[in-house]
Amino acid sequence: MANRVLRSPVVGLVVACFAVTAVMCRSSKVDEKPPMASGGGNGGDSLTTGGAGGTDGLGGASNGGGTVAGVGGTPGTAGAGGMPSSVGGDGGDGGDGGEPVLLPKDYWLYVGGLVSGIQGWKFDAMSGAVTDGPGVGYADGIIPPPPPVPPPVPLPYVEPTFRPMYLAARPDGRNLYASDQAPLGRLAALSITPGTGVLVALSQVPSGGAQSVHTAVHPGGNWVFVANYDLPGNLKVFPLLPNGALGTPTDDEITGPGAHQCAISPDGKHVYLPTRSLAYIAQYSFDDQTGQLTPLVPATVAAEDPRHLAFNRDGTRAYLVNEMQIPLLDAGVPLAGSETRATNVAVYSVANGNLTEIQKVVLDPDERGGGAIRVSPDGKFLYVSGRFSQTIYSLAIDPVDGKLAPAGEFNGDGLIDTPRDFIIDPLGNHLLVASADLSQLVILKIDKATGQLATTGAPIPAPRYTGAVLLVPQTAP
Repeated sequence: MANRVLRSPVVGLVVACFAVTAVMCRSSKVDEKPPMASGGGNGGDSLTTGGAGGTDGLGGASNGGGTVAGVGGTPGTAGAGGMPSSVGGDGGDGGDGGEPVLLPKDYWLYVGGLVSGIQGWKFDAMSGAVTDGPGVGYADGIIPPPPPVPPPVPLPYVEPTFRPMYLAARPDGRNLYASDQAPLGRLAALSITPGTGVLVALSQVPSGGAQSVHTAVHPGGNWVFVANYDLPGNLKVFPLLPNGALGTPTDDEITGPGAHQCAISPDGKHVYLPTRSLAYIAQYSFDDQTGQLTPLVPATVAAEDPRHLAFNRDGTRAYLVNEMQIPLLDAGVPLAGSETRATNVAVYSVANGNLTEIQKVVLDPDERGGGAIRVSPDGKFLYVSGRFSQTIYSLAIDPVDGKLAPAGEFNGDGLIDTPRDFIIDPLGNHLLVASADLSQLVILKIDKATGQLATTGAPIPAPRYTGAVLLVPQTAP
C-alpha cells in the first residue's frame, strides 16, 4: 500500500465539514419512452469535395420528469466529392439519438446525524413526499430489530457513539458507507435490507486519521474513499468486497491537515482532495484495477479556502466553493484583513485531469460560510449553500463555456439554519436541505426553467444531522 506525503507548509486550523450525495439505480422504470431524433446534412457546392456529414442526432427528450435525454448519435460521413465546378454529394444522415436513461421515482432517504445515528424515510422524487421508512438503522454497530413488514414503521431512538459525518452508497443501492467524526476516525459498511431499507452492519474499520469528514464511492462500485481532516490529514482508499464489506486499504495519500472532501471525476479516472488548511486542491489519477492513486503534474492547484468540488455531467468543468470563514482572534475580533473575505465559487476547466481556473464568482459580499455545492441533473444550474446568511444560491451554467451567472437566492424564510448540506433528487425536481441547527429537513421545489427554489410545505422534524443520501428501495436480493 502506498503512503505518499505531499510536502507543503502546514496551517493548523481544524474545522469540520459536512456533505450529502445522491445515488441513482436504474430500476422502477417509467412506462413511457421519449422519442429519439436523428440528424442529416446535405453536401455543399464544392470544386473538389462534398459537404460535411450530418450533425449528431439529438438525444431523446425528457419525459415528465421521469427520464433524462439520451446521448446523440455519431455524425454522418461527408458526401463524395463532385467533379470540378459541380455540386458535392449529400452528406450522410446523422446518427439516431441515444436511448434515454430511465430513472425511478421512489427512494430511501437516509440521514446521518451527530446525535441520531442514521435515520431513514421513504421519498417520492415526483411529489416530494417524505413518509415513514426504515427509521433509525445504525448506531455504533447496534442494529435494532427489523420493523414489521408491511408496513415499515419508525424504530425507537438509539443514542449512538458512532457519529456519521457523511454518507455514501454503492451505485447498485445495496450498500451504504458512513464516516465518523471522532478524534480517531472510523469507516462503517452496511447492507440495505431489500424491501424494508433496514441497515445491517457489515464491517467497521479505522479510517487512518482524525475527523473522517467525507467519504465517496467510486462510480464502478468497487472502491470507497475517505478524507481525514487531521492526524495526519490524508486520503485513504479501501476496496469493497462482493458483499459490500471493507477490505484492506490499497493507498494512503498524506496531504496535511485540512483535507475536506474526496471528489471523484464522473468517469472515475481522477480524484481530488480540497485541503483547506493548506489552501490547495490535491489532484490524482486513479487506477481502478489496483486501487492506487498517482499525483498529477502539478500535484496541487492553489485555491483560496477550498471546501467542496462538483463536476458538470461530462467532467469538462469543475466548480469549487471557497468557504472563506472569518478567522477570529481570542477576543472574538476578526483577524486583520480578513473582513474582506467573501465566499465564492471558482470555475475550472478540466483537461487530462488537470484543473485550470477560468472564472471566480462571489456569491454575496457578506457571505462568510460556504457549505455544499451541487450541479442540477440537467446541467443547467449550480446550487451553493451559505451557512452565514442561511441562503441557497442559484447560478446558471453557460452551456458553451460552463461559466456562471447569478440566477437567484432562496433565503431560509426561518426554515433553514446552518445549511451545511443539501441534495438534489436524481430527477432534478427537489432540493432537500439539511437544516442542522433547527433539526429539520426542508424540501424545496426546483423550477427547472429558471433555477428558482420554493417551499413545498412544512419541514420534516429530525434529530440534528449533517448528511443525507437517496437510495432506490430494493425488493429482491
